[in-house]
Amino acid sequence: MTGGPDLVHVDAYRLGGLAELDDLDLDASLESAVTIVEWGHGVAEGLSEGYLEVTLRGHDARTVDLVGHGARWTDPVTAAALDDLVSLA
Repeated sequence: MTGGPDLVHVDAYRLGGLAELDDLDLDASLESAVTIVEWGHGVAEGLSEGYLEVTLRGHDARTVDLVGHGARWTDPVTAAALDDLVSLA
């Protein structure tokens, strides 16, 4: 598939803290790319006011929790779509 947004991926557990995350200059591509910060809890929340937090739990059977933060995720259409995704998980 072509024509979609760029994908930026960071493993935050490899970073030494907020300064190293800032050095990556991720905010330069937030408007044009999908940015995934793995293991980013406590580190990456400040990148944007709106983000989707995805938490995977379990070993034998996985549970996926999706929590939207910010105005984008409280929009009724987006919130309904997110609810639909949660019910599929």
